[in-house]
Amino acid sequence: AQAHEMPKCAPCQSSNEYSDTTMIKVTAIPYQANCEALFNLLRDLPFACWLDSGKPGSEYGRYDIISALPATRLVTADNQTTVFDCQSPSYDYLARGRYNENPLSLIQAELKKLTKTRNAANNNTAIDDIAIEDTALEDTALKNTIAKKAMPERSFAVDAVESTDDNNGHHDIPFSGGAIGYFAYDLHKHLKNSASSNDNQDVSPDNANIHQKSNAESLDPEVGILNSNFDDMQVGIYHWAIIQDHQRQQAYITSLPECNPLTLEIIKGKLSGLANHAVTSANSATIEVEPLAATLSKEQYSASLSAINEYILAGDTYQVNFAQRFQAKYKGDPYVAYQQLREAMASPFSAYLQLGDQVIMSLSPERFLQVIDHQVLAQPIKGTLRRDKNPEIDKHRGVALQNDEKNRAENLMIVDLLRNDIGQHCNPGSISVKTLFGLQSFPNVHHLVSDIIGTLKTESSSIDLFRDCFPGGSITGAPKKRAMEIIEELESGSRGVYCGSIGYINNNGDMDTNIAIRTVSCDGELLTCWGGGGIVADSNADDEYQESLDKINRILDILSPKA
Repeated sequence: AQAHEMPKCAPCQSSNEYSDTTMIKVTAIPYQANCEALFNLLRDLPFACWLDSGKPGSEYGRYDIISALPATRLVTADNQTTVFDCQSPSYDYLARGRYNENPLSLIQAELKKLTKTRNAANNNTAIDDIAIEDTALEDTALKNTIAKKAMPERSFAVDAVESTDDNNGHHDIPFSGGAIGYFAYDLHKHLKNSASSNDNQDVSPDNANIHQKSNAESLDPEVGILNSNFDDMQVGIYHWAIIQDHQRQQAYITSLPECNPLTLEIIKGKLSGLANHAVTSANSATIEVEPLAATLSKEQYSASLSAINEYILAGDTYQVNFAQRFQAKYKGDPYVAYQQLREAMASPFSAYLQLGDQVIMSLSPERFLQVIDHQVLAQPIKGTLRRDKNPEIDKHRGVALQNDEKNRAENLMIVDLLRNDIGQHCNPGSISVKTLFGLQSFPNVHHLVSDIIGTLKTESSSIDLFRDCFPGGSITGAPKKRAMEIIEELESGSRGVYCGSIGYINNNGDMDTNIAIRTVSCDGELLTCWGGGGIVADSNADDEYQESLDKINRILDILSPKA
């Protein structure tokens, strides 16, 4: 990424008050069928993030969400969360304090400071009728493009949005400011063990990086593998975002009243490059990856599955999601690899998070939890079969997967688990299974996907729901608690980001998150990815080993050194 000069600005601040008449600003920008052109212009900004629909390659996604320059960052490690605030003039982040309480409670406290964009299910004003500002971008050609679409200028009330997606209930602007980041698998330990009291410690600016882990990898002496140093949670509070709506083929910059005006000027200046429509690659950046090596031999993998089978026969568990890890040293820019990966295996819940020297690349096909206007949707994946190059054979394989008793049983176990999980915070009688054993096909595999819906209780928040469902049942097993204990015992090293979650929590409580599978973490020197699957009583070790490879074979092929 190229270095850039930041204009001087006042410290980023959040308002503690909001009014029902508060407006948010929406600025139209040219729609891009492929969002790479937009992100290429912004990815050198601090803590740039892209929640990627996979378009145009994916047939399932609708929205891309891009942001950068968060006003606040929350970083959880070593059983504590450090909150960092944006400072002037260079957008450095200095620590405000170190906290022992539940990390999700800290996120909720930050979101409460923001202007609330109200839900708009009952409003009659569609986004096509909203006035779009057409004077904010610097480039004349770009302004002319926008002006052709703009309506006569008027204010845009925060509730003036109508849902037009009958399939999933999305509003046309899903995110107008809030939390974006990742929640690593091991965050579940913090959610259970965090102090209930607000036991805070002050942190001076001299100690601001106390929880920013070193990029250097560490060696686990027991298993002899390299452990990547990723925190258990990194979340930014963003006051603006670019939204690409691929259904409407429209794109916008949205910003809250709290957003620093200079931040918007930086963004609009960067986007002036869109007028050229020439930004399609990562320029001259490259990446070199050494051969990826599994941390388990096939024999060790089979031995672990035998141990799981013994637990199943003993009645401890019905299903355990077991994963193996692949690692390699690398040099260069991970974004180059991400561009290749998203082209080869476009997925609707993908993400690219730039976290200083660290990067997370997710090509996830799986939604964890979505909450829109108190309507809850979980879409667990369980059931996988490799695709075939022959269209006729491939079609038969999809049908065979839907009718396979073992895969249907695995899926049904997780559906029941998730019904119980979301039932903690949904109205009694509101939970139903909208789709059972639905077939979704991705570039490398077919999957069985079920849709579970419910209505969030008035007294519960989306963060409450996330906390008590995390981590997702599809990547743990059933019963969940015992399956997680077996995973802890048998898997070598921490899962890190893998099988955690990536996504957003909007200022009004709406939320959308993925299950971080098909995910690669890059810590500056070490690249790590994982593959796994659900193990049940009749699992065959050879078949399960091959399935764990089938799920990530595209990742392994693309990242492997070329001859």
